[in-house]
Amino acid sequence: NARRIGDHLRARLDELSSLNVITDIRGKGLLIGFGLARDAAKGVPWRAEVRFGQQVARRAMEKGLILRADPDWIALAPPLTITLEEADVLFDLLAETLHEEVGARKG
Repeated sequence: NARRIGDHLRARLDELSSLNVITDIRGKGLLIGFGLARDAAKGVPWRAEVRFGQQVARRAMEKGLILRADPDWIALAPPLTITLEEADVLFDLLAETLHEEVGARKG
């Protein structure tokens, strides 16, 4: 289950490439992390004071999604018993949160 759902979440993360903030996706099974940059294509980082990853985690927490985060990365670690449907809810909340935070910072 961890491999199947983890592969599904990693594939879904590719859907967020248009945001141009995810630098790399890594991990194994359900432990998935990804780097963050202001311009992922050019490797331009966020200014340190922006604390982008932590701002995303704060906004996600308001929606009920708990993430591990640092200024430059986010990690997902859902329970091993997560279903495909629950993984899609997790992803949808993450995507919504990233879109909002990118819009607030770049818009």
